[in-house]
Amino acid sequence: MEERRQSRPPAGSKPSPATMASQEDLRSRRPPVGLVYDDRMCRHSTPDGELHPECPDRIRSIWTKLKFEGIPQRCVVLNGKEAEDEHLASVHTKRHIKLIKGISNKEFDSRRDRVASKFNSIYLNKGSSEAAYLAAGSVVEVCKSVVEGQLRSGFAIVRPPGHHAEANEAMGFCLFNNIAVAANFLLDKHQLGIKKILIVDWDVHHGNGTQKMFYKDPRVLFFSVHRYDSGTFYPAGDDGAYFMIGEGPGAGYNINVPWEHGQCGDADYNAIWDHVLLPIAKAYNPDIILISAGFDAAIGDPLGGCCITPYGYSLLLMKLMDFAQGKIVMALEGGYNLTSLANSVFACVRTLLEEKTINGSLRGHPFKSTWRVIQQVRQRLKSFWPFLAAEIPQELLACTRKETQTQLIYNSTSDSNVEKEEQTPSQVCSANMVEGVGDVVQPFSNSSVDKDKHGEAKTTEHKTNDQDSFEGYPVPEASDSKKFSMAEYIRSIGLEDYFMEAVKRHVHGKINKKLIERGSNPIEWNDFLKHLKEEKRPPIEAISQESRMTQIANFIKSDKNVSDFFFKSVRQHVYQKINGKRKKKGNDPISWAKFNEIADDALSKNIADDAADN
Repeated sequence: MEERRQSRPPAGSKPSPATMASQEDLRSRRPPVGLVYDDRMCRHSTPDGELHPECPDRIRSIWTKLKFEGIPQRCVVLNGKEAEDEHLASVHTKRHIKLIKGISNKEFDSRRDRVASKFNSIYLNKGSSEAAYLAAGSVVEVCKSVVEGQLRSGFAIVRPPGHHAEANEAMGFCLFNNIAVAANFLLDKHQLGIKKILIVDWDVHHGNGTQKMFYKDPRVLFFSVHRYDSGTFYPAGDDGAYFMIGEGPGAGYNINVPWEHGQCGDADYNAIWDHVLLPIAKAYNPDIILISAGFDAAIGDPLGGCCITPYGYSLLLMKLMDFAQGKIVMALEGGYNLTSLANSVFACVRTLLEEKTINGSLRGHPFKSTWRVIQQVRQRLKSFWPFLAAEIPQELLACTRKETQTQLIYNSTSDSNVEKEEQTPSQVCSANMVEGVGDVVQPFSNSSVDKDKHGEAKTTEHKTNDQDSFEGYPVPEASDSKKFSMAEYIRSIGLEDYFMEAVKRHVHGKINKKLIERGSNPIEWNDFLKHLKEEKRPPIEAISQESRMTQIANFIKSDKNVSDFFFKSVRQHVYQKINGKRKKKGNDPISWAKFNEIADDALSKNIADDAADN
């Protein structure tokens, strides 16, 4: 029998009115897209109204944008629903659940700040418990509605975010791991028929909590693309490294794509999708896709340093809609530039609605380092996904854009109270700056350090007519009142252990780079530390404090990238100290932009000093 072929309309012809009507009718009969928004989640805020990037205005700005565009009328809007303890207990310990539940109680008032200080980048108030329960429960509710066919897809506009939260620990603004709670709910309810889940985490920070919860579980394929910066970018460590691929039955089902620097954009992310994620997603064939939808890799975000456009996000989402019959649930994670955040979420919801093509175009090429990371990931995973062994065509690898010095800097901005940088701070390592960091700190202080009767440093404040200067920040004592050594500075601000850790991380990264170049497997962080302890040389801890400081200072001076990283860390440290002092005095915080303006002025004067010396 002759094969019947469907005739195609001539190129450029438009569908007939009848065809368009039938397509519209088909669309109208499909399950709707769901949204969750609940203003009660805005009750989670900083004590005393302190400024913080993870603020209630994040979800308010999203909802305002969606309402302005008429989106809620075209979706089903679900009410927020609090999570049940039994669902939380599938990923969190009873102790952790009890702690988060109890923080809203009155008896917790006197120790709420103290409890929060024990965690990494966490604040708590009376509304935190309710918001955390609503965030986790709302993601569960959307997932349940999608799987049961009441919705075809959905977006949970929730906070606090969740992907950093671990079984027994809140961290990185996250209290409960919302996406992990929802995934386990779907897997545990066997009647729902969900056997395989793909979790895509495109937040700029690695989803360490989600990874740990499913590291040995092949029922969940966890994929995270994030800034890594040799393990220095938040949450730091090697959990986000490309060689962390899962364990036991979960081996090959944990995929990390770690960026070497910031500034990655639409072209870089699409290259990752086309050459890593999409081929694996096709082979894995998930029953549903959950997206940890952080938008801190968006252009203009103060913490991410990347530059994905709303069009870029819509394209990444559109490519995922070809899988799991379009069953996708997005749960908000990070994103701290309110305009970029709102525009990016709007682009994604409009993509889920399949109403219009998002305006934009994919311009430029990936960085050379992007292709390098893609090849590393494919090489590491090819034994689990054999099709990744195929070579990427050379003509594609040749299509790159050049990394600039700005991108190569160890720009380790993490989840901290830092406002958007209006301009990139100067990354100048002048001779005078290397010899003394005093000129960076001095413009922010009019204090000297004296010794009290116990030998401790005490601050003596001096009055000034300059309203932009800062009082009360102690400057280390030195023979030259204007300058002091880098070693003295590190010791004075209590960053000795931090920089010793940075040294170890740097050496670990250098070793692994050489191993990979030789075709050998990289050494894992814990094994590296074990080798350090077994060294016959005197351990670092046994070296005198003065020698250690000198070693750290010499190490910083020896490498331009490390020096730049150091000076940015100094800026962030001093910035936070200054605003801490200003808060205690009842003054408004200085903006990050103003802070950098003064710092850059100090650096400019320093460069002039160098020129005069030469």
